[in-house]
Amino acid sequence: MLKRVFSSLTYSSLCMPENIAARGLESVPNFYYRDDGLRLWDIINRFVRGIVCYYYASDLEVQKDSELQSWIKEIFIHGFLERSSTGIPQTFTKIEEVVKFVTMVIFTCSPQHAAVNSGQ
Repeated sequence: MLKRVFSSLTYSSLCMPENIAARGLESVPNFYYRDDGLRLWDIINRFVRGIVCYYYASDLEVQKDSELQSWIKEIFIHGFLERSSTGIPQTFTKIEEVVKFVTMVIFTCSPQHAAVNSGQ
């Protein structure tokens, strides 16, 4: 069962805007899951950007943060079993990459979880 799950689990599938685009759902009328989800993604993304940019003034600071690099490496190795095909980053080189990844984590653990595990 895990093999089947991992075959379809990608970084893009966990990122709401990319997932919607990949499935061709941008123009479905009255698609409240998409509309509300993208609004929440944007809100979370703006919040995360503010926090990350407060702590990292440049991409070089991101690259030099050994704890941050260890964190993403551990997620890649233990969470995604070192599968490059998932698209999960192995390192962070830019502020934007950190913002996107943290946004994905918060979105997946909060509104996405609520949307798929509670009746809509």
